[in-house]
Amino acid sequence: MRKTDSSLTIATRHFSKIVVSSIAESALSNDVEINTGFEPGVDDWQFTNYGSYIAPGGHCAGQSITACGTTHK
Repeated sequence: MRKTDSSLTIATRHFSKIVVSSIAESALSNDVEINTGFEPGVDDWQFTNYGSYIAPGGHCAGQSITACGTTHK
């Protein structure tokens, strides 16, 4: 892994457990509510995530990350 002030470079063979996030420390109080605008059932893909031979439990990251939170607006 390599990190600079403006980038993060990661080398991996599998993407199942990588989470990268950034938030201002001032936003981490107990009374902060964050709304992404994503509505399950509305912003989801139009097909069921049955998975495949390689991923029989579903395509976790691929289908989740590419679901869009702006399709209903």
